[in-house]
This record gives sequence, C-alpha cells and structure tokens, in this order.
Amino acid sequence: MTQSIRNRMDPKWKKRWVKALRSGKYMQTTGALQNANGFCCLGVLCDVVAKHKDGGGMWRKIDDYNHFEFQHDDCVSELPASVAELVKLDDTDPTVASGGKKRCLSRWNDGSKLSFERIANIIEREL
Repeated sequence: MTQSIRNRMDPKWKKRWVKALRSGKYMQTTGALQNANGFCCLGVLCDVVAKHKDGGGMWRKIDDYNHFEFQHDDCVSELPASVAELVKLDDTDPTVASGGKKRCLSRWNDGSKLSFERIANIIEREL
C-alpha cells in the first residue's frame, strides 16, 4: 500500500468510523453492508455517513430476508463509490495490512472474521 492511500482518508470521517466500530452499538455480520444480524465494517461507515448532516444517504429494506441497501448508490454488499469519495478513500474496499497479510476490509470482516475492535485498530494504522 502506498503512503498516499494510507494517509488519504479524511481524518474526521476516520475518527467517526473508528469510534462507531468501538462503540459496542453495532452487531457484526458478514456478506452484506447491513442485514438482520447487523453490519459489516463498511456498513458501519455507511451508517456513520447517514447519521451526519455532512454525509447523506439512508438505508432501505430490499427483501424479506432483511437485507438492506444503502441508498447513496443502491449498494447492498459493497461501499458505494460516492461514500468512498466523500470520506476520501481511493477504493470502495480498501486493502490494508495486518500481521504481515494484506486484505481488503471486507475480507478482514467476512473471511478472517476479525472483531470490529481489531478492524478499528487496522483502520487507524493503515488509513
């Protein structure tokens, strides 16, 4: 990962995102930004954006399985490009390093099943 990507995220959004991940208010899920079981780490970022006046967007239930899409670009399982642009991320699923491995955030959340606390630590260090 290049230094420019690592330092590019808007610090105010990063602080809000990390705080939300550590808050204990979000249950963690996999495979979707938000579903009946909770949020993935990228879904938490969408929720943070939705709750701030300088953000925008909202959640909409899309099926009987309680899957939701974030109405900023109608995304269900990936960070909307417009959200990535707003918070100044170069990618909708940034690749970050931890323990000598590089993975995108969704993979740390879904495949490695790291806790939100550990993901927050990675975000602080890498973005």
